[in-house]
Amino acid sequence: MKYLFLVLCFTLFTFCVVPKNENKEEPRPNVIFILADDLGYGDLGCYNAASKIPTPHLDQLAQEGMRFTDAHTPSSVCSPTRYGFLTGQYSWRGPLKKGVLQSYDLPIIADSLVTIAEVFQQGGYETAHIGKWHLGFDWKVKEGYPTTWDINGIWRVDDRDERIDLSDGIQGGPLDAGFDYSYGFDCPNMPPYCFWENKKIIGEIPNILKPDSLYGNPGWFQKDWELGNVFPDLETKALAYLDEAGKKDRPFFLYFALTAPHVPLYPTGAAKGKSQAGLYGDFVVDVDNLVGKVNAKLQSLGIAENTILIFTSDNGSPARVEDPIRGRNYYEGSGEIIREFGHKANGELRGLKGDTWEGGHRVPMIVRWPGKIKSNTENNQTVCLTDWASFAYSLTGKEKPADQSIDSYDLMSTLENPEISIRKHIIHHSAGGKFAIRQGDWKLILQKGGSGYSAWYDPEGEKNEFEGQLYNLKDDFTEKNNLYGKIPQKVRDLTLLLNKIKGKNNRN
Repeated sequence: MKYLFLVLCFTLFTFCVVPKNENKEEPRPNVIFILADDLGYGDLGCYNAASKIPTPHLDQLAQEGMRFTDAHTPSSVCSPTRYGFLTGQYSWRGPLKKGVLQSYDLPIIADSLVTIAEVFQQGGYETAHIGKWHLGFDWKVKEGYPTTWDINGIWRVDDRDERIDLSDGIQGGPLDAGFDYSYGFDCPNMPPYCFWENKKIIGEIPNILKPDSLYGNPGWFQKDWELGNVFPDLETKALAYLDEAGKKDRPFFLYFALTAPHVPLYPTGAAKGKSQAGLYGDFVVDVDNLVGKVNAKLQSLGIAENTILIFTSDNGSPARVEDPIRGRNYYEGSGEIIREFGHKANGELRGLKGDTWEGGHRVPMIVRWPGKIKSNTENNQTVCLTDWASFAYSLTGKEKPADQSIDSYDLMSTLENPEISIRKHIIHHSAGGKFAIRQGDWKLILQKGGSGYSAWYDPEGEKNEFEGQLYNLKDDFTEKNNLYGKIPQKVRDLTLLLNKIKGKNNRN
């Protein structure tokens, strides 16, 4: 009896002093950010019921998470959007004022800027970049050549391929921007034509010049480089990375930058013929299949419930695959026009990649976050890819310095409640360096046309009796009714607001 009394006392004591599991800190979620290349607002079935491309995996992702209808890229072309996502500020505040980086261009992310990867690093995350970079490197230059050159964002022909020395690998890039690990290339259609892992080139040093018959800019070429292998190689590497990172106690942030459906169009055998939109549509099928494989990997590792999965695109679709300057058959294996298939890659939006019209920068964005985001949620708030930088600060519990991510608004509140608006305004920027500003339903474009790919394919659309364009997107989603000459006060107000934002490092 005495023994039983002692056991009962010990049990009660233990019950009183041992902390309850409910006080245990929840594990921090992994974050995977998948960025498609040139995928349009109307390519996915969950955004366009008339899409001629089957996208069951992305449609399912939207069913399981949140689908944004008013998400925008900070630019309507590649390099400046990637800059904006990583830094939380518009690219035109830095050295790239228009266009994209060209072959062997230098880095455009200043050392003073804290990238989203560095925020996750400081928050205890392992960080990885896999895929396309297109933000410049610290290239080693041969003796006797200049070590710096201007970045102007336009097509150029010079002797840079002769200047560059690749014997010591490729310096700078992702590892200098906050990533613990990196695998990829600068751009699949720009030299050097090779893969690198961290700063080491995989395989032989590219030492011959790319044949003119092969798609892409001139420059150093690895003799066994195959454009058709690029997308499958990235898929294999990403899944292998998840296998490794998913088994660690440390959370990870993966920035997975795809090459599809950007030209050259090389859909895999599993995707060929699966769409009704030609090779372009088949390449989108590859993107969808990849998302399905990533999701399956997360499920098999048992980490899907603790992973934030984000999918979006770097700009709108060019909605074509022929080249207006170098000829219709310039793109390897793809002498076709998407429009001939009746597929509207940007849905009903006006404009194409490169434009300030909505088709240039309004993109699909889908977020799944189990336990935080309710399934099948639609979010109609205006957001920008720059906003993910502030989200990283919020998720990791870090305070954002006043001089960092100045064009970024925290997505956390609108992810938790889609009725919450986080932005008072957003600035759009064209391939030609032209500006537009949106405030609420009103959008002002400070040029006659779209200043992007539409100038090539829709010259009539560039004609305008006024010097600018003003639209009410609530009443005129397709930007057909230009009110620029009818509401001058609204033009003046938005112009003043744009100039105020451009003129100082304060977004308010």
